[in-house]
Amino acid sequence: MRRRERLRRKTSLNSKKGDACLTNSGPCPPVSVIMPVKGCRTHSEANWASHLSMQYDGPIEFLFVGESEVDPAWPRLRSLAEHQTHLQAQGGDMSTGSRTVRLHVAGLSQRCSQKIHNLASAALAASPCSQYLLFLDDDVECHPSTLQDLVGTLERDSSLFMATGYPFDIPQEGAGLPTYCMLLYHLALLIPFSAQQRATFVWGGCMLLRADSLRPHDRHGILQAWLDGGYSDDLILAAQCGKQGLAVATPSFAIFPQRLEKDVSWRKYWSYLRRQLFVLDTYANRHNRLVNYTMAAMSTYICLTMCAAVALGEVLQLLAVLSPARPPIPVSAFRLAYLLPALLVLCMLMPCCFAYTLLQPAVVWSGTRYFKSKGKVVRIER
Repeated sequence: MRRRERLRRKTSLNSKKGDACLTNSGPCPPVSVIMPVKGCRTHSEANWASHLSMQYDGPIEFLFVGESEVDPAWPRLRSLAEHQTHLQAQGGDMSTGSRTVRLHVAGLSQRCSQKIHNLASAALAASPCSQYLLFLDDDVECHPSTLQDLVGTLERDSSLFMATGYPFDIPQEGAGLPTYCMLLYHLALLIPFSAQQRATFVWGGCMLLRADSLRPHDRHGILQAWLDGGYSDDLILAAQCGKQGLAVATPSFAIFPQRLEKDVSWRKYWSYLRRQLFVLDTYANRHNRLVNYTMAAMSTYICLTMCAAVALGEVLQLLAVLSPARPPIPVSAFRLAYLLPALLVLCMLMPCCFAYTLLQPAVVWSGTRYFKSKGKVVRIER
């Protein structure tokens, strides 16, 4: 109880600081929330609802972006947009600022990953009034104060270039060992993320940038690096930040529940690991390549995982404080006895999988096969 109360006071203080910063200079700056979509998964609709219900005392544009209108998610997204328009017209939206929901078709990518193509297209298509761009994955479950707190973090400190967060994977009841192997991939980095408020890494599931860093002029070369054969949006962005000395904020409240699928086969886990490691063999420049290979080497020695497992209880309490209206997640939701076997499996497979990935020029992601050469996407097959 004492620990939870400390977390509640700390979170409340951060939110109040953010609110004070924003109100001192007038209303909250306009924000475009950009959400790339590809299909509709088990938790997609619940996650979209958490995005649309974020508290924010300023104008928000929610921009869903996909490759085409034939995407299975499109009918549901169109319904969400119509519902939000109806709420605004009837005065049923109790938020302070205006809220709009738009759908944007980016088309098919030609020389980069589809996600990067979607992000870049949506960033240029977002409202010209927006001062911030928040990129969110559809497997991210946001807290009510996520947007307010993230914008407040950058508004308070002009030396910060961007803010990012980190996922906290949650298995479903009855999940098997392959699911826990997937969970450990992110869990290993939980300790360094939570130990500092600034970091050198970026997580693509949550990225907040000032809009003028990308448009009308690509001042830091981010869009150029993305679109020139880019495969990983977050690793390229992290490399650009590191190369140019741009500060990245990783506030402690920016940790997000990410629900894992229950029925994960070993074949599906191998495919997941292949995709994660394929990312580390894509790069925009020599600096990017060095950072990625260093991460790959560190990933084969993930003894921090067991330390992170000890901190499970505190993380779950933090999530309960950030989203008090949602049912708390108990420690019993995790089969702790699976963590050590999963760790051993991951330690054995990681070096083999990365070596295999270095020798294989292609990977399949969401039904699309990407071919790489010298760190960049050179061919796409659909």
